[in-house]
Amino acid sequence: MFMEQIHEIAPTYFVHGNHEHNLPKSVLSGFEEKVTNLENVHFLNNECVQIESHTGQTLSLIGLDDLSLQANILKTLADEAPDDFQILLAHEPQYLKDYYAETGVDLVFAGHVHGGQWRIPFTHQGLYGPDQGLFPKYSDGVYTEGGTTMYLSRGLGNSGFPVRLFNHPEIVCVTLETVSGDAS
Repeated sequence: MFMEQIHEIAPTYFVHGNHEHNLPKSVLSGFEEKVTNLENVHFLNNECVQIESHTGQTLSLIGLDDLSLQANILKTLADEAPDDFQILLAHEPQYLKDYYAETGVDLVFAGHVHGGQWRIPFTHQGLYGPDQGLFPKYSDGVYTEGGTTMYLSRGLGNSGFPVRLFNHPEIVCVTLETVSGDAS
């Protein structure tokens, strides 16, 4: 399992998406127990945790459960540390404008769309996005709405028909820096 290896490199945080919620409860419980027993692995289920960077700055990491997206839950979590730089882990990208940006989080990491699963060759366009339909507005990459930036990862997995076409899997690595240029 990926998390059995990645947690040895760095602290790992995750949220559920729709595929986890489609698992039988016994399988989901077993998965949660297995990964949360790993050192440095943290499951965020509608939670906000503060993380101190190596420069001493505090970041707020908010984990939003896929099935409970409600503006009031996100607002409550974001209000726990309004002065921190806020990073949101949220599965579905289509709520960037209506929820994430309105709440004022700084950075969102999302997935769900698998890069459009199949991509149109020589373009930056996914063919289909769950909950968005054909030619989704959000398929992968960076999107900005107001003061909120979202990175939508194509991820590693497949969905539905288990074939990616013109759509390479990805692991995203991001380095955050303060305005003065010190990594945080």
